[in-house]
Amino acid sequence: MIFIMMLKALPNKVRNMVAYLKKFEPPDGIEIQGIYTLLGKYDGCVVFETSDSGKAMDFAVKVSCTAFCETETFMATPIKS
Repeated sequence: MIFIMMLKALPNKVRNMVAYLKKFEPPDGIEIQGIYTLLGKYDGCVVFETSDSGKAMDFAVKVSCTAFCETETFMATPIKS
């Protein structure tokens, strides 16, 4: 399963959020596909994959419990042609 975690930095915390994302190690069972900074409503996003939705939720909670950002996580479903 692919998940997209959208990140919104708390006021004056964008640099802290970016520094955190540069050095964090994902837990076992989570494979990071990409980490991006964004312009717009959200300040960043993490695209990750796991076969366990419980691990996805735990990972999202871990990131959102930092003092740097709020998160919103979506499960992505590929569009097949």
